[in-house]
Amino acid sequence: MPALARISQALAVSLVLLGGTASAAPADDVKAPPPKKGGISVLIATLGPKLIVQRVIPGGPADKAGVLPMDEIVQIEKDWISGMSTANAISHLRGEPGAPVQIFIRRQNRPDLLKFIIVREPLPEQPPAVPEP
Repeated sequence: MPALARISQALAVSLVLLGGTASAAPADDVKAPPPKKGGISVLIATLGPKLIVQRVIPGGPADKAGVLPMDEIVQIEKDWISGMSTANAISHLRGEPGAPVQIFIRRQNRPDLLKFIIVREPLPEQPPAVPEP
C-alpha cells in the first residue's frame, strides 16, 4: 500500500474514533452560529390594547435611557402598538446588538409622548430572575 493511501486510511480511522467522518463538508454546508439577539432589557405585557412596561432591568439600555415601569409603549419605529400582540412587540424591540430602536412612550401625568432612541444590547443567555414580591 503506498504511503499516501496508508495516511488517508489512518486519518479516516482516527476521524471515526473521534466521532467524525472521513469526508470533508463543502464550504457552503458550513453553518455560521446564529446571530446574537439584542434587546432593550424590559419586561412588557399587554393590558387590553395597551403595551405596558412591567419591569425595567437595572443597568440595561432602557434603564439608561430613562424608561420607567408603567410606561405605555405606543409606537416602535413606525409601527403603532394598538392591537399588537406582546410577541409581535417583542420581535419589534429585538434586533442586532448595537442597532438603535426608536420608541414612543406615554407616561402617566404627562400630556405629550416621550421619544426614546435606545441602542440594543446583547440579551443574556438566561433572563434575569424576577424578585419575589
